[in-house]
Amino acid sequence: MRTHVLISAGLFLVSSCAELGGTASQSTDEPVAVATFNLELENGGLDTTPESPEFEELENAVGLDALALEEDVAEPEIDAALADLGPVRRFELRLLWGHRPEGKPDTSRVWDGSVSTTVGGLRVIRAIRFEADTDSLEARVDASAVAFTSTTYGHVDGLRLRLVIPEAEADGELVIALAGLPELRIPHARLAHLVRARKVDELGNGLSIIAFEDTGCVRGAVAGRWEKTQARGGVFGGAVEGREGHKVGKLVGIWGVRKGGERRFFGRFVRDGEPVGIARGTWTKLPHGDGGLFRGQVIGGGGAVLGHLVGHFRTATEPGPVAMEDDAAEATPEDAQGSFQAIFFGSDDSGLCAPPGAPSPSGEPPSPDLCTADASCVVPPVADCNGLDCDLSTME
Repeated sequence: MRTHVLISAGLFLVSSCAELGGTASQSTDEPVAVATFNLELENGGLDTTPESPEFEELENAVGLDALALEEDVAEPEIDAALADLGPVRRFELRLLWGHRPEGKPDTSRVWDGSVSTTVGGLRVIRAIRFEADTDSLEARVDASAVAFTSTTYGHVDGLRLRLVIPEAEADGELVIALAGLPELRIPHARLAHLVRARKVDELGNGLSIIAFEDTGCVRGAVAGRWEKTQARGGVFGGAVEGREGHKVGKLVGIWGVRKGGERRFFGRFVRDGEPVGIARGTWTKLPHGDGGLFRGQVIGGGGAVLGHLVGHFRTATEPGPVAMEDDAAEATPEDAQGSFQAIFFGSDDSGLCAPPGAPSPSGEPPSPDLCTADASCVVPPVADCNGLDCDLSTME
């Protein structure tokens, strides 16, 4: 992937300081604000009323008109083979590899390799940022493995996959083999709810994966980009995928550090063109400075909890339009743009769907360690992701 333009797993950010009302010398005392939305307000000033000119201004700031290049893949023979497996368990995976913040955009890396399973089969849903001159999917020999060629320069490539395992079979392993790296083997059981990111070399390249089991509850993925546009924060936006892997909506909002020091994000979740909820939560940087973790909840009208969101964000090398202030160390990660991936899980028709690792009978409130109120919303230690398998450490 030769291009250096900031297009990745989610969206392309094309905003400017002038559009957002920010400048490089903006005071760190000024709140993060776009149009009528302000990080200091309850839920950032966002609600679930029909979309307004003010929300359109926020969308324009994020740059939703230019979606990432993700190509749907047709595999009729694989579909037929998986259909013959009988009753199955299904896992949804999103795998990215490529450039991380300290990497050099003009330094290429070859990632040729494969993703395979020791039990069941894999279906390729989409190829992420594959380009004809450097990246391709090899012809499938059988359903157990997906082989590919991939070269990255300034950003990432990836795959959106579905793992299908016969219910009668014992759990196996997902095997990720990439050129020049040790084989990564992940037990299928860990894919039930996995958020993981790893650095793989000293040039700034890395690998990240999010995965969840399709249990019939409302679960899916969000992938997008964030940008620092003001001294204390900025905007973010991404595409929302449903359990089937199809794009079902978007999440757009603001993030940053409030005047009191609290790290917050607020976004509007729009599904099929209609606002259905507000995502609100908190974020933290990782000690090594390469991105961090965020989590929160999605609420509907009247404050009813519709679901929860847990994910990680990464920074990118390209500088953003607003310089980092010397006295705003808590404002953002040092780099001013980046990407994020997340799992969301919510309620089904019978009541609250149990958060991974925290069993909750239908109708009971969510586990108390979840972000249940704006006033007490805190990010837990990286080792405690509400039962999620969150390994955001670097390989050092």
